[in-house]
Amino acid sequence: MIRRFRLFLWCSLSLVWLDQTTKPLEAAPLRRDLLLRGGTLWTATGAILKDHDLLVRDGKIAAIGRHLSANGAMVLDVRGKHLTPGLIDTHSHIGVYPIPWASAHADGNEMVKAITAYASAEHAFWPQDPAIPRAVEGGTTTAQILPGSANLIGGRSLIVRLRLKRTVQEMRFPLAPYGVKMACGENPKRVHRNQTRTRMGNIALMRMAFQQAREYKQRWDDYQRDLARWNKKHATKATAASSAQTPSPKNTDASKTPKAPTSAASTSAPISPKPPTDPPKPPQAPTRDLNLEVLQGVIEGKHLVHIHCYRADEMRWMIALAGEFGFRIRSFHHAIEAYKIRDILAKEQIAASLWADWWGFKMEAFDTIEENAPLIAAAGGRAIIHSDSSVGIQRLNQEAAKAYYRGLAMGLKLSEDEAIRWVTRNPAWALGIDAYVGTLEVGKYADITIWDGHPLRVYTRTSNVFIDGQIVYDRQKPRPMTDFEIGLTDDTAIYPSTTSLPTSPIPSNGPLRTQKPASSETSETPSRMRPQLQRPSPSQRLSTAQTERPAPNTTTEHPAPNTTTERPQTEINTVQRPHLDAKASARSASQASVRSASHTQTEASTKTPCVMIRQAMLHTMLTPASRGDVVWRGKQIVAVGPNLSSYAGSCKVIQGSDYLVTPGFAVAQTGLGLTEVMAESNTQNDKMLSPLDIKPAFQVSEGFHPRSVTLPVARLSGITQAEIAPINGLVSGQSALISLGGKQGPHVYDTPLALHAGFGSGWRGSTAHAWLKLREALDDARFYHANKTAYNLGKLRTLSLPRIHLEALGLVLRRQIPLVLSLHRAEEIRRAIRFAKAQRIRLVLSGVAEGWKVADDLAKARIPVLLGSANNLPRSFDTLHSRFENAALLAKAGVVFAFTPPERAHFIRNTLQEVGIMVAHGLPHATALAGLSRHFFEIFGIRDYGVLRANAYANIVLWKNDPLELSSRPVRIWIHGQPVPLHSRQTLLRDRYRTLPLP
Repeated sequence: MIRRFRLFLWCSLSLVWLDQTTKPLEAAPLRRDLLLRGGTLWTATGAILKDHDLLVRDGKIAAIGRHLSANGAMVLDVRGKHLTPGLIDTHSHIGVYPIPWASAHADGNEMVKAITAYASAEHAFWPQDPAIPRAVEGGTTTAQILPGSANLIGGRSLIVRLRLKRTVQEMRFPLAPYGVKMACGENPKRVHRNQTRTRMGNIALMRMAFQQAREYKQRWDDYQRDLARWNKKHATKATAASSAQTPSPKNTDASKTPKAPTSAASTSAPISPKPPTDPPKPPQAPTRDLNLEVLQGVIEGKHLVHIHCYRADEMRWMIALAGEFGFRIRSFHHAIEAYKIRDILAKEQIAASLWADWWGFKMEAFDTIEENAPLIAAAGGRAIIHSDSSVGIQRLNQEAAKAYYRGLAMGLKLSEDEAIRWVTRNPAWALGIDAYVGTLEVGKYADITIWDGHPLRVYTRTSNVFIDGQIVYDRQKPRPMTDFEIGLTDDTAIYPSTTSLPTSPIPSNGPLRTQKPASSETSETPSRMRPQLQRPSPSQRLSTAQTERPAPNTTTEHPAPNTTTERPQTEINTVQRPHLDAKASARSASQASVRSASHTQTEASTKTPCVMIRQAMLHTMLTPASRGDVVWRGKQIVAVGPNLSSYAGSCKVIQGSDYLVTPGFAVAQTGLGLTEVMAESNTQNDKMLSPLDIKPAFQVSEGFHPRSVTLPVARLSGITQAEIAPINGLVSGQSALISLGGKQGPHVYDTPLALHAGFGSGWRGSTAHAWLKLREALDDARFYHANKTAYNLGKLRTLSLPRIHLEALGLVLRRQIPLVLSLHRAEEIRRAIRFAKAQRIRLVLSGVAEGWKVADDLAKARIPVLLGSANNLPRSFDTLHSRFENAALLAKAGVVFAFTPPERAHFIRNTLQEVGIMVAHGLPHATALAGLSRHFFEIFGIRDYGVLRANAYANIVLWKNDPLELSSRPVRIWIHGQPVPLHSRQTLLRDRYRTLPLP
């Protein structure tokens, strides 16, 4: 009996094993019905349904309503959450330009010639791109993968559903049509200069290609017609011959077959038979041309046309070209100037796939306005927000929100449902898949994104993401790891987002609530001392939050009216150096009181008008936010505190009960006023072209342009000061502080702010070589300054740098300015800490993508940081452990930091969005605002900026709501007490094209 049982068990297991080996390696998951209970449904059909249920059955939406019956389905309670269709990106290069960025991964542009329609993105797509699961985490479920824009016709696109699979065939969207990527403008004429150098050449080559395709199609049509005729003719002959040679079924004996009667004529004169001839050959097929075959498919409407095109005039020419050859354009991509011809696009039913606010990177992107998408929507067109970025694909909802709120601000009547359509329904139509996805409707695929809050807020994050009703992302579980990341990122890099993070309340949509700040936000900025050419004592080094002291009473208590005057100090001398010891703090408070009293008569004699904001929510950056008043006269704040009614009679009063007030914001490492257009070298003043890798004497301040178009755009986001920094080389030069307004307008301070160095752009050596060069330069500079006389007499050995650069390095050796060193890896950060200690220099680190791993080391060494964009992408092998929580973990450790923008000159207004994302991932809100103001100035040793207190400079911004929210913009801005205009070249363009046609 036992032997029989063993035999039965062995046979059973064998059958199971045989059954498993015959199945695919990746069997389809078992589908389970799902009921999402009680959420807010953004249907993208015109309605937002509150407290509704959604039932998923067999991977599709089966029912939408209230109080639906589960009928055995798994129930997920989504009350308080918002549900949208899975987001769709019409323009992405993930997979063909995957991360990490490497030359081996550059598969997006087949740049051998201007027209490569034969190429296809699916043949280059890497299904294990780490950007894919991160895009899903951002709520995106479908993307069109395009070839790049280097070619006039780059090839066929690929539409994928963003699920990690082994092959592209498993990711391809079923039944989705192919698209064809075309491009006009600067890119093809710049890349293919041997074929086209002008826009004239672009259009001519495109027409030639489609003319060839038309002729190719005609040849194949002729061939198919002739072949059909030939087949029909020879099929008839073959049938006749077959019937003549086939014996009759009734007379199988040939000898008995009756003979046909013969006529007299036929017997009298026999006819000579015709000589036998070979049957004619079938028509020969034309030579197959894969390039023209794709274009033939365009003409026949088999492929959807997507055209990279910026300028309105070029889009109009492409519409004409399509009309000439009988095809339709589905979507213009990027379409910076689409708002100028939005009526034409609506009439032609051509979608516009847009960025919310990208601009300035080349001339054809110069006329961006933030209201592009809403203006197109208001005209009846199909507006789409796309990414063209492995970062942007993670925040398509935020990009749509920015455009939506700008449309509301200019008075357009738009709904929130319209905004969500820009990233769901409209892109589904553009890709030809709107029958399956893009809306929450019965019968559609259950591609659903669940958000933990309102989808158009910066602080909102995804909770869950479904594709075909199957969960592909769950915030409570580790993010799926790609093959690339295995063995390169340790387990702590794949984490639930709540790991070891401080809790911080996220502000509501209204004015900011009073929040208890972190310890670094509860004290006042101590005084500063002007730079001296001797090495400061240890007590003069920049301190972290632990050494700060409580704010003196001058912050909230005020002197009598008209008793404080502006400081008799030139603006150029406001750039000071830190002195943060306790004695200096006390001395500073005492000097402030003396200074106020000593200038009473001066203030009375000048009678400078004063301004008062009453009962606003004040964010002084020194104390918790609270309601109060702020008063300033000239460029100096007179008093800050509650109920300063004694000033009301002598000041211009602005009622601020519905507003909040912050100091003007500041960002580091910008190119404001240094670069007008990134692609145009003759507009760039931020680098020194030199064979030297180390050029510390280069002063970027001498290239500053105060009338740059970049300045008003940045100012509209509340930026009133900024650091302008050089680039290129291991040591690129000296930075400077700029003001974006004031009585004399935008201007630069001549005092050097910092010396910048980095191991990234402009440096092609190894990091080991970089450290060697830095040590050599500082050692030679130290040797030079100790032996100047001998150097002047020519008695010293040859040093590594010329005299002018050795002199400039003295500023760092004497600790007058810090060395700002850009790097990312945790190991390099530790090495930098040791380097600064050995060299006895002030160090500021920039970038530090892996700073969270060594946060305690940075805090202990009291080294401040300039943080870049919120980023979770392993863009390089130096940033494998990037995570959104970097800022939160640095703040928790006590590291002081300010912020750098996502791009040096044109995207600075998005710095606040980046900081908002950091807040969404655990950074305390008060710390975030301090990093945009007070901490920036502390790091660079600048006094009297970035705070609201008596005797500080009156850089003041009045906001309607939370500055970090996507809907927020300054209501009023004062720089050095002077109101500044709230317009830019972009707002003027918006107003010019507010109505069409132009007068």
